[in-house]
Amino acid sequence: MRILVYSTFVLCAIAVANACAVGQEPASNETLFAQLQGDTTTDKALQQFLKRTAQSSDAQKYLAAHLPEQIFQRPQNNHALVWANEVYLAGAFHIQEAIPALVKWMDQPVGGPEGGTLSSLEHLLPFPAGRALAKIGEPAIPALSDVLKTGGSRPRWVACRALNMIGTPRAIRALTDHLGQESDPELKTYIEKVTKGRDTSAPTTPPSGSLL
Repeated sequence: MRILVYSTFVLCAIAVANACAVGQEPASNETLFAQLQGDTTTDKALQQFLKRTAQSSDAQKYLAAHLPEQIFQRPQNNHALVWANEVYLAGAFHIQEAIPALVKWMDQPVGGPEGGTLSSLEHLLPFPAGRALAKIGEPAIPALSDVLKTGGSRPRWVACRALNMIGTPRAIRALTDHLGQESDPELKTYIEKVTKGRDTSAPTTPPSGSLL
């Protein structure tokens, strides 16, 4: 009788442990990505994805396949946080496939840059797509160089700061190569300071444009 009771107890304990283990299984990439699109669940999904950066190549592959299309869509006022979180993941996971989408919206601020500090502007905090390009790093340099050649004043403003954030010899060389063609006096002064290693904390603000 005691053996029967003990065996039953052990079986129950195993069943409970298995149930707990199942309940603790991490959400799939598909589930997290769906939650990323929800206004009330996007921040939690972002944090769960970020926990996988160092341990899941599957997450990176999944995001590389699905993020670019989402980022390409114009960020909307009522879903700005969702879009900003998608952009943040593109930078955190170094999603090179998202570079064209990020370039498209690199000068799109989330919130108003006018109220930002000089440090936040220099590090592109109001411009999540530009900051994500800087995080992607070297692979983004050709696209940023193209913006310097063909972009308007505000995209060039963001591109210069993104290249400065990347800071590699190749990134600085892209700025040096563009210096002679820059028509904006303030931006030209900024590039001169960057390429000569001087302080870049001059009180400049990005050219005006539409805000979210």
